[in-house]
Amino acid sequence: MTERLNFLLFGDQSVSVHEILADFFRRGSHGILTESFLAETTSSLQNEVDRLPSIDRRKIPTFASIQQLNQRYHEHIQKTSALDSALLCIAQLVLYIEYV
Repeated sequence: MTERLNFLLFGDQSVSVHEILADFFRRGSHGILTESFLAETTSSLQNEVDRLPSIDRRKIPTFASIQQLNQRYHEHIQKTSALDSALLCIAQLVLYIEYV
């Protein structure tokens, strides 16, 4: 029988995700699994943003990487709860992947 690992992520919207991710990227070299996760996440988010109506797309800055999205969104005036949640989830997962 195959064992399954289940875990839940609960977002805490009061946390400064920008600082968590900025610190993570400042630390430099990351494992191959983390790099692959970030590349796939970037691609998936870009596809999701491309499918949004233009009025919603304007609320999200253009980006080529999660690091760039984190920085540009932090400087962006308009915020969206969907992107706040996505960045929080990404931050939690990259920290988990690096830890494990």
